[in-house]
Amino acid sequence: FFSERRYLMCRKSQHGRTLALASVIIAASCLLPASLGISDGYLPWSRESRSVVFCDVGQGECMHISSGAFDALVDGGGFRMSNIAENTLRPYLLKNGVSSLDLAIVTHPDSDHALGIRQLSQIMPIKTIAFSCVYEGNEEISEGYRADEIIYLGAGDVLELGAARIVVLGPPRGSPPKEDDNENCIVCMLHIEGVRMLLTADIPMETENLLLDAGVDLRCDLLKVGHHGSAGSTGEEFLAAAGPGSALISCGRGNSYGHPAERVIELLSELGIIVLRVDEHGALAFKGMADGFMIFENASKDAIWQIG
Repeated sequence: FFSERRYLMCRKSQHGRTLALASVIIAASCLLPASLGISDGYLPWSRESRSVVFCDVGQGECMHISSGAFDALVDGGGFRMSNIAENTLRPYLLKNGVSSLDLAIVTHPDSDHALGIRQLSQIMPIKTIAFSCVYEGNEEISEGYRADEIIYLGAGDVLELGAARIVVLGPPRGSPPKEDDNENCIVCMLHIEGVRMLLTADIPMETENLLLDAGVDLRCDLLKVGHHGSAGSTGEEFLAAAGPGSALISCGRGNSYGHPAERVIELLSELGIIVLRVDEHGALAFKGMADGFMIFENASKDAIWQIG
């Protein structure tokens, strides 16, 4: 339309043909990509809304929550030999129209969860960064992070994320930090579109049992399996109390830790729980509810799940 051909046609007073050609080009630009499945919609600038995405950050965890105009990350992955924020997180966020974050939750200081958030805070505006309440007063934990506000989360705290909500289940406020950082993890329940997602970070069975002893309501529709599917997490009693219909495991393909453990996979299978794995399918997106089913798909759209 903006080529020399249009100019020549106009010079020859072929305005009708010029308009017709322009209409065909515009229609094809809108209709063909969508009909071929390579675009999310009929408008070239449109993007498909995904309220929750479990990002592929290799051997680590990162979850993006998008609710209306509100965007948050729960952990950001991380590998000390590369900058995951530069290489993965910022390109992913910008591609999805996110140029700043309202909230980033660092469940615990392990680099495969925390480093990506710290790197991202250096190159993208983040309004609030949240850490576990057991680290409050420990300035080393928040060192290197940039945000308008630093907060500390403990059991009972509630975060409103647009139309979604995060309820913090642990650790209890006033509890001292434990030597193993995995036992200090923020555990929370995400309520979004009528679905409950239990986010367990890297908690071991000892922490799972503390939640059970405290009578915490763990019932969920989807369980983000603890510690990348490690054998030291996901106890039978904990899983029975949660009662999820599906479980998601975030780990790296061919990782050296042996995640996920065979015991965990067998236990989930025996209970009829549908297992979604980032290492096998890449980034996984919760698209919403349809006819009572949770709809998940992977980034390449070659796998889709309908989970009741």
